Amino acid sequence: MDREDVYEKLRTIIGRGANQIQTGRASILPKHPATTKLLTNLFAENEANLLINCFELCGEALTLDVLSEKSGMPQSEIRLTFDDMNDKGKIMKIGRDRYMLLPYVPATSERYFVHRKDDPEKMKNVALAQAELYALGLIDELSAGGYSPFRVIPSIEPVKRIIALNEMVSVEKQVLPYEQLEAHISRVDPQVFAVVPCPCRTAAELVGNPCQRATDNYCAVAGKQAGHIIKEGVGREVTRDELMDLMKRAEQDGLVHQTSNIQDKTTFICNCCPCCCPYMISRKKLRDAGASAKSNFTPTVNRDLCTLCETCVDICPMEAAYHHFPHESDESDDYIRIRMDLCIGCGDCASVCPTQAIALEKTGHVNPLPTYDAMITEIKNKVSH
Repeated sequence: MDREDVYEKLRTIIGRGANQIQTGRASILPKHPATTKLLTNLFAENEANLLINCFELCGEALTLDVLSEKSGMPQSEIRLTFDDMNDKGKIMKIGRDRYMLLPYVPATSERYFVHRKDDPEKMKNVALAQAELYALGLIDELSAGGYSPFRVIPSIEPVKRIIALNEMVSVEKQVLPYEQLEAHISRVDPQVFAVVPCPCRTAAELVGNPCQRATDNYCAVAGKQAGHIIKEGVGREVTRDELMDLMKRAEQDGLVHQTSNIQDKTTFICNCCPCCCPYMISRKKLRDAGASAKSNFTPTVNRDLCTLCETCVDICPMEAAYHHFPHESDESDDYIRIRMDLCIGCGDCASVCPTQAIALEKTGHVNPLPTYDAMITEIKNKVSH
């Protein structure tokens, strides 16, 4: 099999199996020169040959004895090669002797740039190819799934103010545990947390487009996955209190909390920017919730408290807030307006407002599906193309 055929077969295997339904069509890499550039820089030819000989689809964890039988190579040799790929975030090792080939989006695209252990020139070439694929609409394929795999969780303090105000109101106004970041994190079991480098900002920096909002590491992994990340030496362990402080700092930098669009315990909290995060970029470009569902909260502006400082305008990741300059002679129409068709309910505007003129209000009642398995089934049933 020649080199071109090897990488073409690897491309089809990466897009095959249960994992591809996680995000509709986004996990299937298209047949395009940018995909070839991505795969040839991500996997050396000997690695690609080994992978196509060992795996028929993504998401299937195979033991060393099975891999040895499929490849005809000694277990010791396979372990060396696969451990190296796992160390660089190209595949995933589970336990002592099981290995899994992953889809590219979401999975390898995050792991690879979180680990940041590959040759710098190769990482740059992968980042360039990835950026080209995103520009061609790879992430936009999330809309084909019919159910957003991610969702926005609103900022911390504005939600606390809602809870304080609405303690005695009707049930539909109550903030549910999965709608509040602090409560959502408190449900994680075990209570282990790790902060990791943001893969989106790392990839953007490699192609010469560094993040315009943040340089600190704000993305977090929780529970068993956090323990795994810490053992790998990729993430920095933090306490729950340290994590919450980090989340508040992320809001001040204008980042948006995102997690899985399910009610079940979270395994990660991403803090996303509108310049590097492909999911937010797609959401903004298409005005579509295919990539990430908005929260159940909307901001309201108290004009009596508002000083028109435009802090909210500057920080809004969706550019939904703007200063409506007056037309009337008495300037009665001089105010800050928020376009609800663009707003995702992140609450960053309310979090940074110096006069607390912006408050969040629970106006939506869309509940995410209860479990990860239910989400996968829903996406599979609603794939449109």
